[in-house]
Amino acid sequence: MMDKISVFFKNSLVKTSFVYTIINFINKAFPFMLLPLLTRTLSPSDYGEYSLFRASTNILLPIIGLNLSEYVMKNYFSEDEYDFDKKLSVSILINLFLFGLIFFLVGCINSNFLVNTFDIHKDLILSSVVVALCTSMNNIERNILRCQNNTKLFSVLVIGQTMVFFISILILYYNKILTLSSLIRVEVFTYLLFAIVSFCILRYKFEIKLFFEKKLCKIILVFCIPLVLNSFLAYIFSLSDRFIIAKELDAESVGYYSVSFQLVSVLQILAVAFNTSWTPYIYKRLKENLDVKSIRSIQSKVMLFFIGLGIIYYIFLIFGFDFIVGEKYTQGFALVKWLLIGTLFQLFYWLNSTIIIYAQKNWSLTLFSFFVTLFSVVANFVFIKKYGIESSAIIYCISWVILASLTYIKSKSIVKEL
Repeated sequence: MMDKISVFFKNSLVKTSFVYTIINFINKAFPFMLLPLLTRTLSPSDYGEYSLFRASTNILLPIIGLNLSEYVMKNYFSEDEYDFDKKLSVSILINLFLFGLIFFLVGCINSNFLVNTFDIHKDLILSSVVVALCTSMNNIERNILRCQNNTKLFSVLVIGQTMVFFISILILYYNKILTLSSLIRVEVFTYLLFAIVSFCILRYKFEIKLFFEKKLCKIILVFCIPLVLNSFLAYIFSLSDRFIIAKELDAESVGYYSVSFQLVSVLQILAVAFNTSWTPYIYKRLKENLDVKSIRSIQSKVMLFFIGLGIIYYIFLIFGFDFIVGEKYTQGFALVKWLLIGTLFQLFYWLNSTIIIYAQKNWSLTLFSFFVTLFSVVANFVFIKKYGIESSAIIYCISWVILASLTYIKSKSIVKEL
């Protein structure tokens, strides 16, 4: 028995998952501790606007970041006519070009149009563009660290960024100057600071220079564009509900929905941590022709583990929801069970989408996401006005169930061919 336990903890996937889990728990614990401060300082309407700002950042990320961090990580293990430094240089150049283009286009949009159409102010969108660029730069550097299994520097960067944000918000709170605008300014500053740090680290490690080659750029775009469309569509179906709720109901309802989602994201910490180590692990093992039964065995164990955690966490929230966020957000508790189930199927999607990306069948993911996004947006517009925000949580759950199922079926056929 002890031998089996020893072998289990010596497994590379288990070890890295454990390390990334601790990193992610520490990283997410501080924002989670901030939640009671934010919900007691900001009104549901202000928190709803902040949620729209975060949603805008996530939607803009695949457009500006172009999933270049995924390309960089995939090619860290690949060898072809271009060395890794050139691939990295062109990736960063594309990233900066897209940032400049999107920032200029958003700057040209009429402010009243954004408010009337999306219920969000122009300055929040421009802030989202900056944070999206910084996130992309950070993702490129941290994905390389994942490939190098450099958990020490990875943890310093991730936890350091969280600590700067956390301490800054505490200072604002205890000086009684924490507002929606100050909250967003601190977030922009924190991301910008660590994006500069990430770029400096990349310059130190690799020969990054102003390098452009049409053929290499085309190779990068061919790989990334399907993933961009897929990520964009995935963000649309998982985040558009905030904008539809704001449009069909009000910002206060967005606040209830977002607070419930933030609580559920605690379970997502573990899921993200596992996926952080799963992606480079499965890339490497698929290259070594890992057999189908081993892959499915690992996936089944992971899903059972997370289902158990989900049940335990839901029981905890039954008793702790009001205590954590305050009584004025009580309406959000009805959403928790649907958001939890959706999060579990999101993990299942990640377990299989990585296999599809490895096989470079990226357009399959895009088609799946298009179908689910169409379902989500149409269903939200049809049902939210009549049945309220709980219907949006149910649609979120169903969407992830559909997407995870389609991805599983496709990955199953791919693994057999590898």
